[in-house]
Amino acid sequence: MNNVKELHGRLTVLHSFFRSHSCFLALEHKCQELDREFGGLCPYTHIHNVLLCDAVTSWCKLFGSWKDEGHWKKLIPEEYHQKFIDSLLKSTKLSLAEFNEYREEMVLFRNKWVVHHDIHFEQQPVPFFETAHNSALTLNMFIREHADGEIIYDGPECMSTFGDQVAEAMLSKLIQTKT
Repeated sequence: MNNVKELHGRLTVLHSFFRSHSCFLALEHKCQELDREFGGLCPYTHIHNVLLCDAVTSWCKLFGSWKDEGHWKKLIPEEYHQKFIDSLLKSTKLSLAEFNEYREEMVLFRNKWVVHHDIHFEQQPVPFFETAHNSALTLNMFIREHADGEIIYDGPECMSTFGDQVAEAMLSKLIQTKT
């Protein structure tokens, strides 16, 4: 993996996923309290929903439709596909069939609710994000471990710490603003 532009692009999408997912989780139990003074306007609930949509969209850019240009299969050389899939299944604790079913759920959710908002779509619950998070972590590590040695990675070392820092930064301003 030595295409710097493609690696940078995928890492940018991964970072976007981790930011949105972390901020989504941080707001999850605070929206009601933060929105209380705004009546029915619900600005923080809206932000929470936008973060959910962005996390789904970012994840689907990397794991969604296999024909998409941003899909991991277009970045990772074919000879490494099985090694990545093995890592992916180990980190998600799913079989390949279960992961593909989850992937299809996320793509359907993105297509029918996030992007196109199909009014005839029987809304299923929002897919759980543990699998999305673990698969994104796996892809991030795989890219970093298998990138050409001449490519310098200057992003976060630990995505969990990165996510915690982003969420803390966001909440610190929200809480500071409220007092």
